[in-house]
Amino acid sequence: MTRYRSATLLALLVVTPALPADEKTWVGQRVMPRSPKHTFSENGDDDKKVESEQRSAAYTVLRESGPWLRLRDHGQEGWGLKAEWIPVADAPAHFTEMIRANPAGTWAWFNRGVAWNERSEFASALKDFTEVIRLDPKDAVA
Repeated sequence: MTRYRSATLLALLVVTPALPADEKTWVGQRVMPRSPKHTFSENGDDDKKVESEQRSAAYTVLRESGPWLRLRDHGQEGWGLKAEWIPVADAPAHFTEMIRANPAGTWAWFNRGVAWNERSEFASALKDFTEVIRLDPKDAVA
């Protein structure tokens, strides 16, 4: 009987397809917006979505609901469209492409610095934040 169960389990593992990468859950991951124009909204008193100012560059995904992600960081919580956000693990490559397209754009430099910082790659983060300050010395956040 044990041999039969083991063979059945092995057969199921071999024939069961793995989930495609885009179907893996983002819950628990840290994410960042792909561009300055992205959705971040909270539910208002009448339970309608209201746009709110994003106060962080990276958020933790609390849950997924269809195309939406429930995001939280530093006490701020809201919804964002999944297509407009990127996992921190993939963010440096994404922002590097943005920097190549527009080397003077401080938004991509800053966010790549945040991504490096989130990944504990502090020397790279410092270089990017230094570049933001060089490009825009009045940028108080950098």
